[in-house]
Amino acid sequence: MKVKQEIILNYYRNGASIRKISRELCINRKTVTRYINAYESQRKKLEATSGDTQVAIIDDLVKPPRYNSQNRGKRKLSPEIVSEVKQLLEENKQKRQRGQRKQQLKKIDIHELL
Repeated sequence: MKVKQEIILNYYRNGASIRKISRELCINRKTVTRYINAYESQRKKLEATSGDTQVAIIDDLVKPPRYNSQNRGKRKLSPEIVSEVKQLLEENKQKRQRGQRKQQLKKIDIHELL
């Protein structure tokens, strides 16, 4: 992953701080810290066990991040939510008829309201 590589290279070669990297790449500071800490632990572990550290570290750098979604709870669609969505869509329809296309709610706006 290119972003992960940029973070680590900026940190070690350029000596940039974590905050500066997060500002430049528009990534959360905690994510930058997590990538750097993972790289450090991987490097230390590989240096202690074998001599092929560069190959393993490079493989780890280009690997995309994995997300654990097993602990997420499922959301239930209740009748109250359905009626609320229908009401908001009806309001959008009325706004279209009045010529107020720009005042309609987008999908994300409806989601945030719920």
